[in-house]
Amino acid sequence: MEGFLFYWLGWTAWIVCTFLISKETPYRTPISAVLLLWIAFSQHTISITPTWTVAVWTVIIWILCIWWVAKGNIKQTLFMVWGSLSLTLGYAAFKLISLYDPVWVFIDERWLLAICLVACSVLLSNNGATRAIFISLGMVQGDWLFGWILEKWRFGYTSGGTFLLDTLMLGVIGIVFITTYEVTMKRWQLVTTSVKKERQRTS
Repeated sequence: MEGFLFYWLGWTAWIVCTFLISKETPYRTPISAVLLLWIAFSQHTISITPTWTVAVWTVIIWILCIWWVAKGNIKQTLFMVWGSLSLTLGYAAFKLISLYDPVWVFIDERWLLAICLVACSVLLSNNGATRAIFISLGMVQGDWLFGWILEKWRFGYTSGGTFLLDTLMLGVIGIVFITTYEVTMKRWQLVTTSVKKERQRTS
């Protein structure tokens, strides 16, 4: 059932960030606030045309991501814009192809799309926050673009509906796991290296 993954993972992530993560963690409060806003506005929409509506949460996420992107220097900003536009086009192309020929989507479309865009985000950057911005902007803008294209054909569509809620949540959780694994492995390598050096000194 579409939407179940979002609410299940979203509330779980919010509980973990709010009650289990140390208060000294820098991004604990902002992440908890964003998750709560995301959940609270998940069912609110704005009518753009009679056949096309946009979920309010997509506008909030987009504004927050653009604010984050604007904080960087010109080089970083241009790179973020280029990366997010690449994922935007990839998302819209995936949705259009699956609409025309759904046979090639051999597994759940949400999982397949999330896996593809997570892989692209990981290839584009080795920073967890940047990856999250890439995938958030890419999916939100891609769903807007897909909705705009369908509107030209007078097909009813809601950009930011339950499909995007599930897909983006899966993507963000995937990035969190991958980034956490990479950080853990780097720390483990540092520990093992320091232990080896200490053994060499004592031997």
